[in-house]
Amino acid sequence: MHLKIHLHPGLTGCVRGVWAVLEGLHHEEHPAFREHLSSVCDEFARRYKGLVPSEIEQLAPARELYHSVGMDPTRLRPSSEALLRRVIKGKGLYRLDPVVDTGNLFSMSSGMPLGLYDLAFIEGEITLRMGVDGDGFEGIRKGRVNVEGRLCLADQRGPFGSPTSDSQRCRIRETTSTILFLLYAPASADKTQLSKERENLIESFSQWNGGRPSESGELGP
Repeated sequence: MHLKIHLHPGLTGCVRGVWAVLEGLHHEEHPAFREHLSSVCDEFARRYKGLVPSEIEQLAPARELYHSVGMDPTRLRPSSEALLRRVIKGKGLYRLDPVVDTGNLFSMSSGMPLGLYDLAFIEGEITLRMGVDGDGFEGIRKGRVNVEGRLCLADQRGPFGSPTSDSQRCRIRETTSTILFLLYAPASADKTQLSKERENLIESFSQWNGGRPSESGELGP
C-alpha cells in the first residue's frame, strides 16, 4: 500500500510535518519501559517545576504552530503541552496501551504534538487541512470534538485527528498492528531536525513495541 498524504496548499506557509507507517507492532509492555518512563517523567517534573508553558522553550514550536493557523494554545492545548503539564503537576503520564504510551512519552519529551492512528480504519487519501463547517469527530473517551476552523487530519470519510486530540474511529486498539504517526510542526521548523525526530520516534517504537517502518514522508515546504 502506498499512502498518500497531502498538506492543503493554503497551509504551506504555516505548517510542516513528518510521518511514517509502522508495521508489526505488539502490545506487550517491554520489561524496562516502566522504569524508563518513570525516570523521564521525574526528570521533566524536576526541570520544569514552577514554570508555566509559555516559559518552557521546548513547547514554543507547538504554540507557534497554533498561532500560525489562528488557534489559541491556551484554550486548545497542543497534546504535547497537555501531557507535559500533567507531569509537571506530579500526575505522571496516562497509562493506556504500550503503543500509545510510547507515543505519549515521545510527544511529551519532544514538545511536538503527535497523532497515532490505526491504518486499518483510514480510508483513501489523507489531507492535513483546516476544518470546514460541521467538521468534527467522536473523540477518545469524550464526546464530539469540533474541528471547524481548526487544524485537522482528514480522509475521505472526514476528519479523524488533530494536534489536540484524536478520534475514536482511528484510535489504537489492542489488535492494532500497523499505525500511521504524524508529528505536527510549524513551517519554521528545521527540516533536517524534523527528519531526525521522525527517526528517533521510529527507533522508540522499534525498541519498545517491535515496530518496523514501511513508508515515510514529509509535509510542507
